[in-house]
Amino acid sequence: MKQSAFTLIELLIVVAIIGILAAIAVPNFLNAQIRAKVAASESDMRNIGTAIEMYTLDNNKPPRTFTEGCYTGTCTGSQMSRFTRLSKLTTPISYMSSVPEDKFNNPIAQAEQAPSTDPLNTYPYWEPVMADTYRTPTGLGRHFKDQGHPNKQWALMSYGPDGDFEAAGGGDLAPYNTSNGLNSNGDIMRFGN
Repeated sequence: MKQSAFTLIELLIVVAIIGILAAIAVPNFLNAQIRAKVAASESDMRNIGTAIEMYTLDNNKPPRTFTEGCYTGTCTGSQMSRFTRLSKLTTPISYMSSVPEDKFNNPIAQAEQAPSTDPLNTYPYWEPVMADTYRTPTGLGRHFKDQGHPNKQWALMSYGPDGDFEAAGGGDLAPYNTSNGLNSNGDIMRFGN
């Protein structure tokens, strides 16, 4: 009686096809995760921006980044932690329900740049005078039309997919752009009035 079975060649061909399909699918899956994190970060920053604008309307000035604020052109007092800056938007008036965590924040990289005691690693926020120090002709200003000079806008940033924060390290300040590749250098940024 003759038995039918797969030959070794047939099995090797099936394994090779599965390997090729996996090699195509895994990078696409990883890229989908990065795209989802970028979208979530942009959504968080839009929500924080709306909360900052509502706070500014109610208080006639944006939330402070220094204990004495930066309203007169100079920043006085000590710099507040990132969490403290944004927690003012949750209490006593709830402009947003909670302070979101940066989706791309790498706590180990942040600890190397600046140790933190914050309960979570959130998006860095700067009030207008402080944010204007980043918009110089050699800094962020070279990436944005008419932003090489002070324009009195607050700023929010995210570490971006590269996992480091160029603004904190004094590196090449550049906005993240997917056209440069999903893992390209640069921070996700949002500016407001």
